[in-house]
Amino acid sequence: MTFALVMLLGMAAGMSQTAYAEGNTTEITPTKTSGTMTITLVIKKEISQTVTFKVVNGSWNDGTTTDKTVTLNGYEGDTLTLAAGDIPAVGNKPAANYKAGSWDTEPSASTAITGNTTYTYTYAPKDSISAIVTFKVANGSWDDGTMGDKTVTLTGLEGDTLKLTADQIPAVGTKPADTFKAGAWDVTPSTETAITAATTYTYTYAAKDYTAAQGVIDAINALSDPADVTTANKDAIEAARAAYDSLPEDQKAKVDADTLKKLADAEAALKAIADAGKLYYTVSGDGQDHVIETGEDATFTVKRSTADENTFSRFSSIQVDGADVDASNYDKSEGSVIIKLKAAYLDTLSVGSHILKVLFTDGSVEIPFTVSKAAAADPVPAATQIPVANAAYNIPKTGDAADLALWAGALILGAVGLAMLKKRKQI
Repeated sequence: MTFALVMLLGMAAGMSQTAYAEGNTTEITPTKTSGTMTITLVIKKEISQTVTFKVVNGSWNDGTTTDKTVTLNGYEGDTLTLAAGDIPAVGNKPAANYKAGSWDTEPSASTAITGNTTYTYTYAPKDSISAIVTFKVANGSWDDGTMGDKTVTLTGLEGDTLKLTADQIPAVGTKPADTFKAGAWDVTPSTETAITAATTYTYTYAAKDYTAAQGVIDAINALSDPADVTTANKDAIEAARAAYDSLPEDQKAKVDADTLKKLADAEAALKAIADAGKLYYTVSGDGQDHVIETGEDATFTVKRSTADENTFSRFSSIQVDGADVDASNYDKSEGSVIIKLKAAYLDTLSVGSHILKVLFTDGSVEIPFTVSKAAAADPVPAATQIPVANAAYNIPKTGDAADLALWAGALILGAVGLAMLKKRKQI
């Protein structure tokens, strides 16, 4: 080791002086007051400390994530401290769902480092945020038919921008209450609007400009379609016509042509039903007779006077003599509608006349039929028996003409039988 001593002039005997060598501190102490002076050099030991910096839940500001270390060097008695540039910049690069955090112990250039030291910077998790959005409807219903408030809870983490999605905004505008029409939102909900707090949107249907003409229009629009008109619609159709006819001319002019056509078509359909005489009638099967225990079903066909293609779809049920008939006791099929009463059911009915009533959603038809028993077979005559005890009294007397005739007939029949048997054998 090489030392460069600094020579001090004017030192008196017995005096001591500190001199410095390169990188070391040396104490110089004179040991004599005259003559040769002895100088003793005492060398101080080197010291070193390692400081480690760690980051959790994110990165250093330079984008790296690995530990950073700094080594501090000095000599015994020195105070080792960090320089400002030794402390890595951090806090700007949290991982997803985290935010700026803090050091476990704040590193400082004024803090003495007396041993190996670790500082850890931990990014903090973001706080959860939420906002409730409420939708209200007034003077009508949502398009799904409900009327209650609808709510959506938006959730996220601090720093997020909360927004509605399209499917969270309820459909509305097609179901106003009576005397109201499509309206508007107080503030139109949008998927682009940031929701920063609890928010309420209200859709309000607007009141109709209600006039006498509008009342007639509503009444006509409420009528069944002409293809579905039945006698049950008669009163409503006639009331709509009377209401229109009673309007003053300026109000009649407000009823559009399409609405008037629907009324005229409904009247025409009603007239066609009246012209047909009745809505439903029997095509076949009325008046038939069911004979008990023959196993035969009874089949009836009913047709509709107008729009017969709807006959089957409008079938409801049947009754016999006013009592409902369970569906297990009959079959039904299309064309127009065919009802087949099962034999097992018919056999339970009393002998005599009955009425089958076929019910539809818009009418009915009654069909008469009868139930009877099979005719009794003629009794087979009992064979003539001749008691043995009295046999002697039944032997024909000689010369009895009646008995002779009977015997002659028997002989002739026997001869004929023998002849036929002989002929069959020849064949």
